[in-house]
Amino acid sequence: MNDTTTGPAADGIHFMPASIIRELWRAKRFIIINFVVVSFLAAGFSLLLPVWYKSSATILPPSAGGGEIVIGGAGTANPLSALGFGGASEEINNYITILKSRRLKEVIIREFNLMEKYKAKTIESALKQLDSKIDLEVTDEGALKFSILDRDSLQAKLMADAILNELGATTISLGTRAGQRNRRFIHSRIVSVKEELAVVEQAMRDFTARYGTFDLPTQLVSVIDQLIQMEVALADAELEYDIASASLDEKHPQLDFLRIQRDEISAKVEDLMAGKGKSNLLPNLKELPDVAVEYAQLTRDVEILSALLEFLYPQYEQARLQEAKDEPTLLALDYPRVPQKKDKPKRAMIVLTCGLFSLLISSVWVVVRPQLQLVKDREQQDRVT
Repeated sequence: MNDTTTGPAADGIHFMPASIIRELWRAKRFIIINFVVVSFLAAGFSLLLPVWYKSSATILPPSAGGGEIVIGGAGTANPLSALGFGGASEEINNYITILKSRRLKEVIIREFNLMEKYKAKTIESALKQLDSKIDLEVTDEGALKFSILDRDSLQAKLMADAILNELGATTISLGTRAGQRNRRFIHSRIVSVKEELAVVEQAMRDFTARYGTFDLPTQLVSVIDQLIQMEVALADAELEYDIASASLDEKHPQLDFLRIQRDEISAKVEDLMAGKGKSNLLPNLKELPDVAVEYAQLTRDVEILSALLEFLYPQYEQARLQEAKDEPTLLALDYPRVPQKKDKPKRAMIVLTCGLFSLLISSVWVVVRPQLQLVKDREQQDRVT
């Protein structure tokens, strides 16, 4: 009894090393021609591809103790770790965040009119195309290297310069914002206090011109001494007049003299009390309480505002120094340059890849084709029998 088995198990494809080498050798002409044709086609295609130039810059993190900015807050998870920048320092992560920001990219798009250059109808499309041409890389040493592609070598360098400048300006703006607010607040307070002091000083000048006072306590002591002397003189004159009037006739010349002397001293006392006379240094003594209160208020306001200015000026200078100290410094190790060689297309790699791929496909086809034909023939025989 004959046991015949048909199907894939009996008619499977078998590859032997010797047969594979033999088939490849027989088809060497086909393989070589295919390799040459594909390589020439790949070379021609690569010549049609647009040429792109890359300009790069390398940035170091700020030195210890310098100003820094914090994006995201302390103790929060690093949002850039998912993008492959988890091992970078905080300052480098801040730079990466700024470089990926819409704000910076819109500045570059406006400055170089990229919407027209990229033929973008919307700003979103231009942003997407610009983002695809910017490459960020953190080196093993912890530096940040950014690159930008453009079809014009000089334009690539100028765009890299603009990105570097905008990165520096944004970093400084963010890093000094708190210091600027502090300095501006103190400066505005100084201006306000100086305006208030000018108003009070003018009121003091008006007060001095109106009442003739320049040092009320000293003047008051002087006038009181003068008033006491005048009152004593008036009392003596009245006493002499009373004694003389008791012994002399009313029309006696001596009595008239004493009366005139008494009246003159009395008039001087009244003038002194009323603030009259060239030698008087005070206003009407009856108004002295009100004058003293106004003088005390003006003096108090001048002293308070002057003391406040003396306090604010050192604070202002300290705020300026702190602002300068906290100002971040962008340390560029390598500045952008005009690229001398194209970055892509890499024509040699394209030709080599396509050529090797053609060798692979041709070899597989040469080896598999006879086996496929054999299987096909056996299937035909089986159908006939």
